[in-house]
Amino acid sequence: MLVKPALSKRPRIEMVPLIDCFFLLLVFFIFGVFSMTMQQGSAPGSQPSDKRLGRHQRRPRGPSRPGHVSAG
Repeated sequence: MLVKPALSKRPRIEMVPLIDCFFLLLVFFIFGVFSMTMQQGSAPGSQPSDKRLGRHQRRPRGPSRPGHVSAG
């Protein structure tokens, strides 16, 4: 029996499975971020200390000076 020698073909990279893998990683990353947010018990923009402050004692939401951004 004769066996033909294998032709050396250039390997192909399929794009559809690669896109599926990246989409799956993105989904797990989003679920991880949401689960960490749920464990903290608050939404990313809310501050639990605001509930303790009275109506007239609320903190200002914007910057104190134009062009100034505070760290906390």
